[in-house]
Amino acid sequence: MLPSPPASPSPSQKHRAEPPSPGRPAEPGPPVSSYTLTVGSRGPDVVDLQQRLQGIGLYTGAADGYFDVSLQTALRRYQTARNIPQEDGAYGPLTRVVLTAETG
Repeated sequence: MLPSPPASPSPSQKHRAEPPSPGRPAEPGPPVSSYTLTVGSRGPDVVDLQQRLQGIGLYTGAADGYFDVSLQTALRRYQTARNIPQEDGAYGPLTRVVLTAETG
């Protein structure tokens, strides 16, 4: 008599995430926004950036939703202090992840 082939996993088992184990990287988290805010950008995302930088004492301007040179200067100070030179004064995905993790 031949042995039975192993049962195939059910659909729910195929896609279930397992905790990372030593030597195995964790599965990626939710997608990070890929857009970048720069001088001249406007809107609620700029307000969020301004408030986060205000909360850590780097930005003293108004949270008015306009990305101006003073916000860029504050953001550059943050990026320099956190060793994020790649985005130099722009609020891109890497800076967004680090700042969001720091400020909740």
